[in-house]
Amino acid sequence: MRVQRSSSNYRLYSEEALLTLEKIKKLKNKGMSLKEIKKDLHSEEASVVAIREIEDRITDIHERIESLNELPEAEKQRVCNMLETKLTKTLTKLSEL
Repeated sequence: MRVQRSSSNYRLYSEEALLTLEKIKKLKNKGMSLKEIKKDLHSEEASVVAIREIEDRITDIHERIESLNELPEAEKQRVCNMLETKLTKTLTKLSEL
């Protein structure tokens, strides 16, 4: 974890770093080993990445839905079905986290 320093050489931590440090302290107080804590933190990071990917996919789907207004009705239905399938797969992946 990189830490910036103030002009008087005090460590300056980001809000995210402080939250991580607080979580480490809580897990340590619960008796978890450093190896277990590391695994827990990496698992949480992977979940955050997966959620961001899913949010990006949902945004893409919403943008595609907006563009449907320019298509003929039959094409709209085909694209809607395709997007519904993708959304279902994405939500299934999210529920598996």
